[in-house]
Amino acid sequence: MGWFFSFEAECRGARRVLAIDSHVWKNGAKEGFELARKVLGSKVEDKEIDVMDISPQNIGIFDYVLFLGGFSCMEINILIVSIYGNKLKSITQHTGQVALFVNIVSKSDGTLTIELPRIILDSKRQDNSDYTYQVMVDGKDASF
Repeated sequence: MGWFFSFEAECRGARRVLAIDSHVWKNGAKEGFELARKVLGSKVEDKEIDVMDISPQNIGIFDYVLFLGGFSCMEINILIVSIYGNKLKSITQHTGQVALFVNIVSKSDGTLTIELPRIILDSKRQDNSDYTYQVMVDGKDASF
């Protein structure tokens, strides 16, 4: 029932909400979602798509993206990204190092928040203290 949050987002004022699934819905469990949408009179959109096929071209661009259980059959569990005042174009993992590249289309200052649970990207040293993350803007070190 991960789609519950789609209806909750709509209830809280989201103008466009897209619920996606591939594994559960392909195995015949989409009826609950469809019933909830009908009973609630909801305009939540749905799309059957594999998580590895998600791209702006396939689903569009959103201000908020929640992966709640979307990676349950993969090695990582959750990544939450929110952006204000600009558009998130892509997030990719650099395969040669522990790094995420975030591509933002920006015409002005804004706010980007990325929550990375330690299961996805951990910064602990052997003595249990944290390394600091390096943040770069336009290829230059940025202090935060």
